[in-house]
Amino acid sequence: EADLVLGGDEGKECTYSGGYLKRQAVFSCLTCVPAGIGGVCTACSLACHDGHEVVELWTKRKFRCDCGNSKFGSHICKLCPEKDPENPANSYNHNFKGSYCTCGRPYPDPEAEKQVEMIQCCICEDWFHEDHIGLNSTEEIARDEEGEPLYEDFICPKCSPECETCTNFYAQRGVAYLIDKEDSIEEYEKVAKQKREKKLEQQEGAEANFLNSLDHQQAARRKSDEINETDRTKMVPLAITLNE
Repeated sequence: EADLVLGGDEGKECTYSGGYLKRQAVFSCLTCVPAGIGGVCTACSLACHDGHEVVELWTKRKFRCDCGNSKFGSHICKLCPEKDPENPANSYNHNFKGSYCTCGRPYPDPEAEKQVEMIQCCICEDWFHEDHIGLNSTEEIARDEEGEPLYEDFICPKCSPECETCTNFYAQRGVAYLIDKEDSIEEYEKVAKQKREKKLEQQEGAEANFLNSLDHQQAARRKSDEINETDRTKMVPLAITLNE
């Protein structure tokens, strides 16, 4: 699951140079930006904010890493120190402060007896408890045999305008995947799986090459031992003759 969230990102390089990525895992450091108006990429969360109070935000669309810019005061990004003062196209919601849903509770909620899974709105990207999404009952949600919701995307009541211009409404907010199928969490996770499978294949290939190399070395060693043994056998009569 972690691989899917990270989209195959190994967290070694800051994503800032890639601009506003279609989708990436984003983290909020409340140690550096208590107001919750800054987000960092996976690599920066590890290299620059290790040991800080970091909030994992799952994935965000059209986001550029803020680490080390003006929002972070004197903090300088260790991976990519040369950055613009701000990323004006980034958007931030209360998730960056560690609160979610219309109830504004954190996740996991320390006061909850049982942690309940949350649903992410594909428009505003906030997370909601099923009890707080405007249904009369959670029983209205169709589910499979394992109890998982049977829907591809969820749009919260706030982001569900009842008008004929909804396509323009979504387009203005950069929600291209309602028109472009390639811009979706499903596609993001698909690419992550492909990267993971490719990495596993490379690892297996490297291991196979290593084992083959060992086999060749062992075969060569056995051949060398056989040659040495043959040479020693040939030398025995000569040694006997000399002794006589």
